[in-house]
Amino acid sequence: MKIYEWKEGMTPEESKNGAYWERNLLALQFALFVNDVVRSATEAIDSNYYPCGWYNDTDNNWDGWKRVISINNGTITFHIPDDFDIGKLPQIEPNWDGHSTRQKWTMIMENCGCAIDSEE
Repeated sequence: MKIYEWKEGMTPEESKNGAYWERNLLALQFALFVNDVVRSATEAIDSNYYPCGWYNDTDNNWDGWKRVISINNGTITFHIPDDFDIGKLPQIEPNWDGHSTRQKWTMIMENCGCAIDSEE
């Protein structure tokens, strides 16, 4: 995988793709971190349990973005490009909990203690 690096003079499309790359890599890092923490705490109980993973989305996708990084048992999900390297993140069964994008970000903001502007 090539490292994204912002450079002066990039097109808006190149900048957008870079922002997605950064988001995807941070989601991957967070998912792996959560798995490591949970497995350290629960390994004696169930060594096959992973609260985060990836799966192929056969319903809510578009060409080139049919994979999903799932965090915290489907409460946070991100579609990622099919060619994005997911490293050692395990493949899991689809587990999206039905949240909308707004619901996902509202939950994350609340978890972070951020103020939420309720204006549309």
